[in-house]
Amino acid sequence: MSATQQISESPHITDARHTHFYLKNIDSISATGREYIGDVVYFYGVLDKIRAKIDGIYRKSFTNISLEGRESAIRSLYEHAEEAKKTGEKLLQTMEGKYRGYKLKRKIRSPGISKKQKAPKP
Repeated sequence: MSATQQISESPHITDARHTHFYLKNIDSISATGREYIGDVVYFYGVLDKIRAKIDGIYRKSFTNISLEGRESAIRSLYEHAEEAKKTGEKLLQTMEGKYRGYKLKRKIRSPGISKKQKAPKP
């Protein structure tokens, strides 16, 4: 199946609603250590890009965009998700090393996301 076939099907996209958690805890962001602030802000910034693009997909005007433009918008969601994943994993790995006593580990993977799932190729 080509990327066009995959993307032209009706996508089901959900939003994890990370924004509430981030905004509620923004005052405590430095509690993890000053060296992490930039990466944490960057991570949530990427998640916010994803939220904004998902919101855009649900706008009526999205249907006015060319098929190629819609494919590109949806493909960029995969790319941003991969970017957020890499940033989050790097942060977690760094913190696991520095704060070994806390035994920081991600216990479960989000349901419905395959480890092999990747952005469709153009």
